[in-house]
Amino acid sequence: MNLNFSLEFYVYLICSALCFIIFIILLYTAFKNKKEVLFLLSFSIFCFMLNFIVNSSAVLLMDKFLFILGAYALFGSVFFILFFIDYTLQEHFTAKKLTSISVIGTLLIIASFQVDAVTAFYDYGFPSLKRNGYFSILFLLMLLIFVISIMYWVIKTIMNTPNHLKKNSRYLLYAAVMYLIGIIFLFLQQIIIVPFSIIFNIIGMIIIIIAVIKEPKILYILPFKTYRLIVIFKKSDVEIFSYKWESSDISDDLLGGLMSAINKMGLEVINQGELQYIAYEKGIFLIKRTKHLVFGLIVNKTSKFLNKCLSEFSIEFQNKYESVLKNWNGDLGVFKDVNTLLEKHFGYIPSRIPQ
Repeated sequence: MNLNFSLEFYVYLICSALCFIIFIILLYTAFKNKKEVLFLLSFSIFCFMLNFIVNSSAVLLMDKFLFILGAYALFGSVFFILFFIDYTLQEHFTAKKLTSISVIGTLLIIASFQVDAVTAFYDYGFPSLKRNGYFSILFLLMLLIFVISIMYWVIKTIMNTPNHLKKNSRYLLYAAVMYLIGIIFLFLQQIIIVPFSIIFNIIGMIIIIIAVIKEPKILYILPFKTYRLIVIFKKSDVEIFSYKWESSDISDDLLGGLMSAINKMGLEVINQGELQYIAYEKGIFLIKRTKHLVFGLIVNKTSKFLNKCLSEFSIEFQNKYESVLKNWNGDLGVFKDVNTLLEKHFGYIPSRIPQ
């Protein structure tokens, strides 16, 4: 058997190695920081890596079946990247979009069984493989949806990015342009062009990963807006700590009065369990209680991520200052390390206050 050590084979092989390195880095970062959204991105990279590995083997052996499997792997990558985009846009998944891409994936599999779905051809003296008919159309449609989704996410992220993060978010635009150029080359379907398509796509992917790892706050620009955190001491209703992520017209006195009312609204008043949040027309006031403190977080909508942040922050705050809070005399200086806790639990939330 003659092996086809063409330029395309080496490009696929190198890109698969790069994807493996990126996948390991992303997976480590996701586990280290416990960020579910990064797992979605790492799964997409893993499928991308499988696509390159299978395609390199297909080109090396000139095996049509392996080339079809490469398309399946790429579908997995697109599927997970759409999950990732939806999660960063609104912290949940859009059923219509995912159903649509699933239908396209199913049709792609069906079309792959047609006669001559993949054929071998020669151009510029090198053998290669290409997709034909409905299989090719559905494959390119899947990639088109992928690129349009990336462009939409990038544009919306940049438009909503606070000024001090603009520089980092621009990397996403560069990545989107690379993906767009890569897809244009792939549409041309020429043997010399295909490696260029692969290279531009892998560059786009690397830029996105670098931008996300360098500044994770980019991932939390769109799903929600966080306005204000306030902590009060139960016994005296005194404000211990507050922090603003975004300028608002909320009166400090009014907010303090609301927190005082919440403090007094215990089990004996409602008798239906503790108050967890207050919903108003343009946002939500999340509430957590500990033995000595009441925590309030003002956001624009409910969020599992923010609920988790507030819960973990309140527990660690209470435990850290337990001995102080038992006989607190009103000295706010004892809470000078609160900003460390804030960075630990809310560090990924971007501030929208001009710096």
